[in-house]
Amino acid sequence: MASRINQATLPRAYRVVKKSFSAHRLWNLLKIESSRIISNFSDKTYVWGLPPVIMVEAASVCNLRCPCCACGSGQIQRKQSFLDVSLFHELIDELKNSIWMVLFWNQGEPFMNAHLMDMIQYASERGIYTITSTNGHFLGKPDAIINSRLDELIVSLDGASENTYLKYRIGGDFFKVIKDVESFIRKRQVISRNNPRVTIQCVISRQNEHEIGSLENLARNIGADEIVFKTMEITPGVDSTDYLPRNPKFRRYQISPDQWVRENDQKHCSELWHQPVMNSDGSFSVCCFDKTAELNP
Repeated sequence: MASRINQATLPRAYRVVKKSFSAHRLWNLLKIESSRIISNFSDKTYVWGLPPVIMVEAASVCNLRCPCCACGSGQIQRKQSFLDVSLFHELIDELKNSIWMVLFWNQGEPFMNAHLMDMIQYASERGIYTITSTNGHFLGKPDAIINSRLDELIVSLDGASENTYLKYRIGGDFFKVIKDVESFIRKRQVISRNNPRVTIQCVISRQNEHEIGSLENLARNIGADEIVFKTMEITPGVDSTDYLPRNPKFRRYQISPDQWVRENDQKHCSELWHQPVMNSDGSFSVCCFDKTAELNP
């Protein structure tokens, strides 16, 4: 089982290319990447292709109240909604020859949308790599998930014990998540399927940084393919100070006298070219950091 912190992996890139490669998608990727690079060194902005990846918000509602999440803490002011499956079909029909991958997450819990499996299958059948991320409370129908041809399933688990888990995943059920993930992996093994790959994902906080080793053991024991540790993002309007880890190697911010400053902050962000967001109400955002959908293109 692999364990990593905040790093994109070559194995995933290989899997995406293996499933999604086509000459048309490659040509589009070369065009959009060329326009991004030239824009970075120019006083003008160029866009010569379509995004190779799109993030799809299946739902803007959630069953949990995670304190540092814009959705869970009530910071999202736009209307709570579920993405209409017909709008998603239109999106894929328009972009199917250009996009390599669909990420089914943003704000909210994707599995609360009753049509999530249909959307995943619709994209997957057109040779598009699919990933979704969940808090793990809606995995009770493993057959439907497996049959959707989902490529990767990311399950958020921010503690190796119930006490630690509930400090962040407020309203969650630690033992239900463990039980359902174990059952899902067991079902996948019984029918001899490798997909979807199961990744346990943990946002490192002050409350769980002492359990990293235990989390690795837990993920290994339940049969996960991988565990990923993510550094915590500070959400505007949310006081995250009490949740940022004490260990600086687990933070993406440096402390200055009056603010937290992000380390290795980039001058240019590639997401503007690579990965827009389709929100659950059918609107679009330029990237996932626009959580309130104020910067519609």
